[in-house]
Amino acid sequence: NKGEFGVFAGQASYNGDIAPNLQFLSLNFGGFYKRQLNDYVGLRLNYEIVPLGADDALTSNTVNSYVRGRSLFFQTTYQDISLMTEIYFLKFINGNKKYRFSPYLGFGVGYLSPLKDASNYKISGVSTIAPNMITMPLNIGFKYNVVGSFNVFGECTYRFTNSDQLD
Repeated sequence: NKGEFGVFAGQASYNGDIAPNLQFLSLNFGGFYKRQLNDYVGLRLNYEIVPLGADDALTSNTVNSYVRGRSLFFQTTYQDISLMTEIYFLKFINGNKKYRFSPYLGFGVGYLSPLKDASNYKISGVSTIAPNMITMPLNIGFKYNVVGSFNVFGECTYRFTNSDQLD
């Protein structure tokens, strides 16, 4: 196994201090390089574009009139670079029909940075620059070898950050 390159797309979501009763969804995408260290462990380098945003004005008055009245919002596109370990629950070998599927658990460390000229905005006219953050991604997924070295996977990732300044 010399490693694998891949691309992915998915759904990024935000739920936080701005419009806390709503879930905001956006399309994210990226690429990776993964090296299988053995039949059960892989090491993956990710690069991902993650657009995030939220708007207090979308909160219903019946839910929280204070939140709607403060009128805060933000829209920032981040890039995330992370190094992750994947641990497979079952033996996984590319091109081997007997060992072609495995659920896995992943964890690692990453760096979340706003793309050029990205800012968080407040309606009051005050603009603040979105910060850089260290992340600790945690994911769970499954991987299936379709044929030869062609694999498909599905996963869910949650990122812990070292800052509360995302929004």
